[in-house]
Parts: sequence; C-alpha cells; structure tokens
Amino acid sequence: MAGADTIRLKRSVLLNDATTAIELQDIAILTGPIALEAKNLVITTVDEQRALSSSETIEITLADVRRALASNRIHLGRIAMSGAQCRITLGTLPTEIRSQPDLSTKTDQADTELLLPGDPASRFENEPTLRGQIVRVLLGRLFGRQADALRLQFSEADTSDLELPTALFDFEITTPASGTSPKLPIQIRVYQGDQLVRSLRIVADVSLHQEVWIATRYIARGETIGPDDFVLQMRVVKPHPVSPELSDVRIDGKESRTRIVQGQILRRGQTIDPVMVRRNEEVTIEFKSGPFVIREPGRALDSGRTGDIVRVRPLTRSVELHARIIAPGTLSIINHNSANTK
Repeated sequence: MAGADTIRLKRSVLLNDATTAIELQDIAILTGPIALEAKNLVITTVDEQRALSSSETIEITLADVRRALASNRIHLGRIAMSGAQCRITLGTLPTEIRSQPDLSTKTDQADTELLLPGDPASRFENEPTLRGQIVRVLLGRLFGRQADALRLQFSEADTSDLELPTALFDFEITTPASGTSPKLPIQIRVYQGDQLVRSLRIVADVSLHQEVWIATRYIARGETIGPDDFVLQMRVVKPHPVSPELSDVRIDGKESRTRIVQGQILRRGQTIDPVMVRRNEEVTIEFKSGPFVIREPGRALDSGRTGDIVRVRPLTRSVELHARIIAPGTLSIINHNSANTK
C-alpha cells in the first residue's frame, strides 16, 4: 500500500571510526516491509567519500539514497522519502551506545530511547533536600513504583535550588495530575516558618525502567501475532499517554489493531482478541437446560470475538437468537425464551 513504507534521513549520526561501508539503516529511520528489507543496502563507502572530499564529515543526500535504491531495482514509487541530507561523523562511540541493540529501523522516538537519562530516583529518595522531597512526591503521587524504576534528570541551572535543605525550609510541591509527559513541570513554594520566601518552577526529565514487549519484526494492521513476534526486555522508556502493555499479558494469538514497526514498544490497546466467529459462518449453538447441554448447528448473523454477543439462527428453525461467543465457532444462547419466531 502506498505510503506504508518510508525512509527518513537522520540529520546527523556518529558511526564507529572502523566503519568501512555506510548502510541505509545507519543514516535513515525506516518503516514498512519494503524499506526494512533494504536496511543493509550499502549507500556508499568511507573510502569513496574521502576520495571526493577531505572534510572530516561525510554528507549523504536523498539523491544518493535514491540512486542506491534504483541501482538495486528497489521500487521507489512505493516508498515515501524525506530529509535533505545526513551528516556523518566517524569516531569512537560511547560505551552506553555501543552496548545497545540496533534501533535504526524504529519510528516512534519515545519508544526507541535506550540510553539511561538521569539517575535512579533511589539515589535521592532519602536526601534531606528539596530534590529528595520532589522524588518522594513523584513516587507517591504519580508513579507508584519502586525508586529504582524511576529515573530523573534536572537542569544544572536548578542545582542550587534542588539542594535547599529540608532542615531550614518547608516546601509546598505541586505536580501535574498525571505523569504522562517526559517533561514534568513542578511548582514549588518555599517557606521559612510561615513566611513564603521563594516560588520556583523546576522541570524534571522523567524516564521509567520497566519490562516491555518489543516487536521483533514489522506487523501489519489486522495481522495475527505469533509466539516469536514480541520479546520481553527491560527498557528505560519515556512516560506516554498510553502505557506499555503489561508484561504478564499473553499477546500470542491476538490481532494487531495498528501497524507495529520492528523494535517498537507494544502499548495498551494495540492488540485485540482475534475474531472467533464470522458472519454467515456455520457454527455450533449450545442450549443449557438444567444439567444438560443441547447442541445444534446454526449460522452466525454477525462477526465477533470471545465474549461478544451476536445474532445466530439455527439451521433447523426460523428463529433469530442472541448468543455469546465462548470458543471458535461455538456460541451459547442467552435469550432462548425471548427468541423471535420469523
């Protein structure tokens, strides 16, 4: 489908100084199966670029990418491309970056954060300062999790305010109603005795350390999720209006309600139970009468999932009944006495 595949050039990247070939995944964010299949495509080599320019940086344009794709007979009409150019610097990667999995094919920036911003809240939780009190308030009001799971980063400009001692001052701290944003504005009123001495506004950069489901491949909308399509990993992620799906939820066999890109964090509401009964499908209808269960063949008049109530019609009688889906192709009548005879 047109528009499902995209290649977006990054503005700049840092590659290891031992790099010899520059691949598409090094310089672009990719989405869609066609774009992802081309992730290992070599756009150019370091030697070629250094022969063209003595500059310490390498610049790859969208035209360079188009030429490489075309020379490999990749259909450009099915891929949307954006970004003017990518500036590449070769150097030594920091250890924390080298140790992370390749995330060049991700699309949701909030879902691809792997660096550990800030410090564990446990470092400050018992500190007798404004910073310690902020941490205790955030844990108690917004996040309700262990201090090690919450990571905070403050501006260096706020350091002196954050170190105000609780022994000399009292603090009235106001936070947002929910912790759904990575940038958390905090209003503080500082008192000495009954006297208000200062009003402060401090922004905390918040991250959460938690176990989440990570997609191992591209999954189209409506596709059934297999046992190897997601893996559980501990990640540091930014707060988001939609929380990640719980790690103890079984997702194998469910259907995707949205397009999910390789490496993306699975969030609540992105999967749904599969359709168990389809309209006009022949089904088994169960009637319960005391200790007995009577079964007869019928036809579904609606589609539905486990637990849904749909209309059915027995093949041997001209009545329309309402039944609850209890298994694939099996329904249990819930209004036998109020059936409408046709």
